[in-house]
Amino acid sequence: MNTGKISFIFSDGKKAEADVQIIGTYSPNGTFMWGWDHPSVKGNLGSNAALLKEFGENHKLHELTDQPSKISEQRAWEYTSLAVRLAETNGAYRANAGGGTLVYMTFGEIKLSK
Repeated sequence: MNTGKISFIFSDGKKAEADVQIIGTYSPNGTFMWGWDHPSVKGNLGSNAALLKEFGENHKLHELTDQPSKISEQRAWEYTSLAVRLAETNGAYRANAGGGTLVYMTFGEIKLSK
């Protein structure tokens, strides 16, 4: 969440890296904190989440505009997928941030290197 990038390094030395946007974090208590107004999301890393907020405002979907929002993990994936579509990114990923907290993100163009 600090670098704005996600990286995967494979056993053969290849590396895949992409820019990320933080959609939000899911807490074990069932609340989702959106990246558009999250204390751990720096700078413009919440801009794809802001697209969801705008979509929610336009379609009166309070789950997308309430902070935090009480949603299921399945719903968090569905909204992250919607962010992929709205922002025209390459995909989505979910990472474990420790303590049961999950970070949902979208990612852009994947760069491969050795």
